[in-house]
Amino acid sequence: MPYDGDQRVEPAPAWADDLDALRGMAALLATELRCSPADLDANRAGLLAPRQRRRLIRRLARHVAGLVLSGAVVLVLLVIPLVSALINVVTGAPRTGDSLFVLFFFGPTIVLLLMGMAAGLPQSQARDLLDVLRAAAPVQRVVGEVRDGDGGREVRLGPLTYSLTARVDAGLLAPGRYAAYHVGSPFDSPILLSAELLAAETPD
Repeated sequence: MPYDGDQRVEPAPAWADDLDALRGMAALLATELRCSPADLDANRAGLLAPRQRRRLIRRLARHVAGLVLSGAVVLVLLVIPLVSALINVVTGAPRTGDSLFVLFFFGPTIVLLLMGMAAGLPQSQARDLLDVLRAAAPVQRVVGEVRDGDGGREVRLGPLTYSLTARVDAGLLAPGRYAAYHVGSPFDSPILLSAELLAAETPD
């Protein structure tokens, strides 16, 4: 490893079009990320492939179902008893004291909870997915590299590093320059769609 005075300097990697490495990584990434060559072609153009769009629609449906279920639970367990207590107080029904207790001690908490849920809807992942599905070309590209380090393979793909290594064992990735394709903000739960080895690093 060369040094510049007291500073350790990493040599620049030598990139090459190693066809065997390119083919091997293409097959590995296609299997691990569940993307076909046609999907990758669409992502390179900034587009969602049809089956990727279907997967995102199913993901959106699950998020919407979760929101509806959460709303139903809040309605049944909190809102209905609160409204019932309010009606008892207004009509002077028996056990008004209990109803007043519910209103004064639980009413503000329930109102704040509902306001928090309403404020969070615009920032929910369901909203992000809907924006992605509506966009003409929502797919974004990030370029990075995989290199051999002292502790093994090092993946340097900026904010998408975890998204890739969570789905593909870094030890299986050949050293080289990579491109990853995703939707959503890269800094806020990006959804990794596909990746490819752009050029392999030649051995020393």
